[in-house]
Amino acid sequence: MKLPNNAERVLALPATIRWIEPADTKRFEPVGPTLLDEELYLASEFRRGNRYKHMTNFHGLYYFSQTGRHVWHESLLEANTLRWLDMHADVTAIAAQPFELSFGDGTKHTPDYIALHADHQQVVYDTKPTKYIQSEKFQLQAAKTRAVCDLVGWRYEVYGSLDTQLEQNLAWVSAFKHPGYFPGNDAASSVVAALATPLPLIEAARASGLPTLAECRSALYNLIWVGLVSVDLTEPLSDSSIVERGRHAHA
Repeated sequence: MKLPNNAERVLALPATIRWIEPADTKRFEPVGPTLLDEELYLASEFRRGNRYKHMTNFHGLYYFSQTGRHVWHESLLEANTLRWLDMHADVTAIAAQPFELSFGDGTKHTPDYIALHADHQQVVYDTKPTKYIQSEKFQLQAAKTRAVCDLVGWRYEVYGSLDTQLEQNLAWVSAFKHPGYFPGNDAASSVVAALATPLPLIEAARASGLPTLAECRSALYNLIWVGLVSVDLTEPLSDSSIVERGRHAHA
């Protein structure tokens, strides 16, 4: 269901917002552009889902390597979304379940995340299994949330389920995100320089010049994680996978 823009605004606005500051101060404000100055990407969790016997959701903490902080998630989909953002977006701060929106029609919604990006954009994120994204209930909620975000000046994005192969590869590469796997500037530069022409993964790994093949592989996966080099994560990874320079390469 796609609502006309004016219908989204009628249902969503006027809206109010509640959040908890890091110092545990509770705030309540009308929704408007002034919220851009409130640093809601540093907010404490507004609410946390309850654990119960036989629950199917997976609650936990994800270590967000770009900020060096743990971020709460309430499902594997949320964890996968955090992992994807950690690898592919330039995020400087992120908060989970950061605030509660009360829409003009009396309904409420707590978005999953809000992040501050390196380009100073603030982005609100919701996650939903792909098979439910087109449901009327979620489409209405998303339309109202987007109307609020448009008013404030936030970008709004919805993330669905990852393809199985992509999910598996992302989990594998994320195992090498620890800075201890970074091979050093000289070795990293050697790999990037060698990729003036894309190479098979095994050759790209050996280009680091590290003492053992295991160290070479670990280093390459770390360089994939930080975006110095790139590989197609939608396909099975093997020694013949083609590696090229990534979005953060400057060679």
